[in-house]
Amino acid sequence: MIDIIGAIALGALLATVPVVLTELASITRRTRLMLLAGAAMSSIAIVGVAAAGGFLQKATGPVPGVVIPFALILVAGVVAWLQSPRFREIVFRIPLSALIAINAARVLGVFFVILYSVGRLPAPFAQSAGFGDILVGILAVPLAIAASSAAVPESVIAAWNALGIADLVVAVSLALMSAAGTPFRVFTAGPDSGATLGALPWAVIPTLLVPLYLLIHFGIAVRLRAARTAPSRTALGATAIPG
Repeated sequence: MIDIIGAIALGALLATVPVVLTELASITRRTRLMLLAGAAMSSIAIVGVAAAGGFLQKATGPVPGVVIPFALILVAGVVAWLQSPRFREIVFRIPLSALIAINAARVLGVFFVILYSVGRLPAPFAQSAGFGDILVGILAVPLAIAASSAAVPESVIAAWNALGIADLVVAVSLALMSAAGTPFRVFTAGPDSGATLGALPWAVIPTLLVPLYLLIHFGIAVRLRAARTAPSRTALGATAIPG
């Protein structure tokens, strides 16, 4: 039952985030459709590999399979940022409050806690990832509301953003250190994190959602930096991108 509920919740999140971000980016319909098509194809490919067992430890040897799409998405996002002025413009068109609000969905970290309680995820990974995500998600709601009216200091947003990044980095590290059959394993007691996170529906978390949220945090960080150097609020973006 928990797998079915998780599949519905995670599927809805994967379908909603790209639509919301592209809708708020003030881009043309053609650009929006291209970005959504790319996101959909990536999701379908990863779900297909996960369904075939391609992310399980036996299929990828000593390296957890979920690391591959995780790294590819991060690298693709960073390369796009560095090489494409248009991509940077799109990021700057999304309201900062929206980038923060997207993180509210991380309250779904409660699934980690539930999976731990039924013996499917190990400690300390499950508690750290679960409660960390819940905290970041809860704080995102009032922070996004305040940011929408510029009623919060940038230092507060920066502190929350650092917390969100730290939560993801620690969670990824603990997951690797809890994966059986890899040279990274430190925590040998309890279940194998790779067995659960390498299978559907949970495989979409490390392969799609974690890198996506890390890139969102990166976007927030560069927006805050730009706001400090150009306090005219152009960093918040509001105009359409031609083409």
